[in-house]
Amino acid sequence: MNSKAVELLGIDAIKQPWVERDAAGKPTGRINDPGLGQVAGKIPDKPKDSYAVSSAQMIKDLNKAGLTTAGISGCPQEQKDSYKEMERKGELTFRFKCMVGPAAGGGRGGDAAAALQRQVASIGQIKLFQGDSYIDDVMVGESLAYSDNMMQPHVSYTAEQSATWKALATEVAKHGMPLQQHATISESFPFFLDQIEAINKDYPIKNLRWALCHLDQISATDLDRMKKLGMWAAVRAIPPVMGQAFNRAHGDKSCDMPPLRMIQDSGIMWGFHTDTNEVNQYNPFVTLWFATTGKMVGGKVVNHQTITREEALIAHTRSNSFFVMSEDDLGSIAPGKLADLVVMDEDYLTIPADQIKDIKPTMVFVGGKMAYGGATPARATK
Repeated sequence: MNSKAVELLGIDAIKQPWVERDAAGKPTGRINDPGLGQVAGKIPDKPKDSYAVSSAQMIKDLNKAGLTTAGISGCPQEQKDSYKEMERKGELTFRFKCMVGPAAGGGRGGDAAAALQRQVASIGQIKLFQGDSYIDDVMVGESLAYSDNMMQPHVSYTAEQSATWKALATEVAKHGMPLQQHATISESFPFFLDQIEAINKDYPIKNLRWALCHLDQISATDLDRMKKLGMWAAVRAIPPVMGQAFNRAHGDKSCDMPPLRMIQDSGIMWGFHTDTNEVNQYNPFVTLWFATTGKMVGGKVVNHQTITREEALIAHTRSNSFFVMSEDDLGSIAPGKLADLVVMDEDYLTIPADQIKDIKPTMVFVGGKMAYGGATPARATK
């Protein structure tokens, strides 16, 4: 936040421990937990009648970029209602595959124990796959109780956190549900895998489609443990925007974040995602360009573990259909599938790698219905 935001929200930044300060003690504007919730709680809700307008425009932008489906961490009910109304009118041209989580926690001491019990019980109330091919809750995620900060050099967890996460994840396994858990920093992977291996002894997860997601600093050992458990890898392509920031935070390690070539060669089932568009760009052709060139916006090489354009395309389409539990309907063009497809103005497989980011969709179809395009846009002469 800038100083005006601090002023308007009525926060005395000097006294709050969750406001970061520079060497001179001046607030930098970065807000950490537990202040995030306190700050968010002071931001007025938008009028609900704006959801329909903003959602329609968002969907147009996503279609224009060449996107037809997203796995989303949290689909607020008021937004779902807007999407369902659009679907009822035959106007919805995007598929929302939602992650859902347990009830909110909180409390201390005995209250904390009671809150955890409520959270555990709430998992049993989750009902997946009650929607349709456009709007549905399909997995549990993105975080069960804890998630690390991608900009911190290291992270540690307490025994209490281990017990809490294990209790929640055990309930997910007991009910046979898919799970995707946020993990970015190296210490997070052994923490979660230790708990999952213990859970697996009582409730095998091999066929439940459990995945760790983001995986910026995952190691070969972590991948091997995941493969033995039958887990999948949901890999985040955030360096096109965050590459330089990662280098400042993590040094040379950032050039292997995420380790795309290692992940591809491991043989694990993996797919690409960008994370929320609050923190990253969402153009799939920028993601594919990054995967094949290792470059971020501006052209600087920020990743040394590039993969081929075919490997990147499979991860972003066919493999991703498994991660949103829709491989029988999405991910490739085949008889019986839902006819979601993109027509591009250039041949992705032959265009020079540096030009992949400039590919433009000319037509986008969702369920066989044109969602964008119909005319070929003019391109600048090279």
